[in-house]
Amino acid sequence: MSGLVHGGVMAIHIAGGLVALLAGAWAVASRKGGRMHASAGTWFCASMLILGVTSPEGKKYHVAA
Repeated sequence: MSGLVHGGVMAIHIAGGLVALLAGAWAVASRKGGRMHASAGTWFCASMLILGVTSPEGKKYHVAA
């Protein structure tokens, strides 16, 4: 994967993670069953799908130990 494409996918992955964290906190802070809770859950689900699609699963990265 080229550096530019990898950087773009990584940026999308990081943005999806940020949205997941914010939407998760929003869902926890709102009343269950309410409109805000449902909206936050939808945003959380969508962001987790983005994380799954852009995850580096299966890639081999060398980490200095």
